[in-house]
Amino acid sequence: MREISIPEARRLGLHRQGLLKTASFGRGKNAVARAIKQLGYVQIDTISVLDRAHHHVLKTRVPNYTEQMLDQLVRRDKRVFEYWSHAAAYLPLDEYRFYLPMMEGFRHSREADLDTKLAAEVIDRIRSEGPLQSKDFKPPEGHTSGGWWEWKPAKETLEHLFLSGQLMIAHREGFQKVFNLTENVLPGDIDISTPSLDEWYRFLVLRVVRGYGIATAANITTACRTVAQFVKQPLRAGLLASIKHLVAEGQLEPLRSGGQTWYTLPGALDELPSRLPPKEIRFLSPFDHAVIDRKRTSDLFDFEYQIECYVPEAKRRYGYYCLPILWGDELIGRMDAKAVRATGTFELRGLFLEPQVKLDERLEAALSGGIRGLAEANGCEVVEVVGAVPERLK
Repeated sequence: MREISIPEARRLGLHRQGLLKTASFGRGKNAVARAIKQLGYVQIDTISVLDRAHHHVLKTRVPNYTEQMLDQLVRRDKRVFEYWSHAAAYLPLDEYRFYLPMMEGFRHSREADLDTKLAAEVIDRIRSEGPLQSKDFKPPEGHTSGGWWEWKPAKETLEHLFLSGQLMIAHREGFQKVFNLTENVLPGDIDISTPSLDEWYRFLVLRVVRGYGIATAANITTACRTVAQFVKQPLRAGLLASIKHLVAEGQLEPLRSGGQTWYTLPGALDELPSRLPPKEIRFLSPFDHAVIDRKRTSDLFDFEYQIECYVPEAKRRYGYYCLPILWGDELIGRMDAKAVRATGTFELRGLFLEPQVKLDERLEAALSGGIRGLAEANGCEVVEVVGAVPERLK
């Protein structure tokens, strides 16, 4: 088993994730498809303090990314689809069959919750009228909502039919889902055979390792833990057995680093550039692959990170939506910011560098340029500095 340093392991992960140099996946719509394929999924999140998570992750990797590119890949090209992975996500459509166990598991586990009469009515309407949104269904007479968490019955039914695989999200209008029958969305040449349990475990392991670039067994099982909501199988045991088999078959390469065993794809380490590309500043989404597993982030970057939007305000250290700052191959700090699009103002609420980071003119210029670029990418012409650490950065 080869031994590598933590910096080498870190660079391997960043290289495979498309974060070590500019335009690793190229430019344009095909680059967006390649990025989603390599990562395995791109998480969708509703928070829109800056870009929504899926747009942010893709903009970080594809310099000329536009939202229209992703929409075309879903709606017209049918190379990407929405379903559940680590969370709600955009996924490569050619891997559709590997999500069938989750769909079947959801359908069987939530069967008692489905209003079958209403489900039949929803399906009949979509079949006769075409793709529909939840707003196209009126709540039954006398139904009153108790808050955002109490969906009207038709919306609950739409989501149930979607998660069980009977409906797909054909596209989105704004951020609103547009549902259609699965048979009307899936291309005819897509494989819809249900994988065996062994195939499915192997897929999950390889998808995580492909997306992370390098991962421990704990990283792999953590990334797959939400699957357990839907599929009643011994997930951890199955994944660990699959890792062992894939190593024996030469489809995974074990590496030793920092006192742990890590796994990567064969040949990945040999593709690592011998010299580091010029350093760039990147402000990562809190849901980026590089930081989504907090233990992995700590092991590789010696960086303790937590998104604080779920933390009570009085207990926040860095702000509501702090972004990890990647400088070359190191995480050097975090930034809390908000795009106020109504006024075209980018509010820089906090900029916090790690204690060991040496602030010089080169880093100052990179931070300044990166902040301006992120502001412009979010439709803001003015940067308003509310707070910064250290003070000289103001």
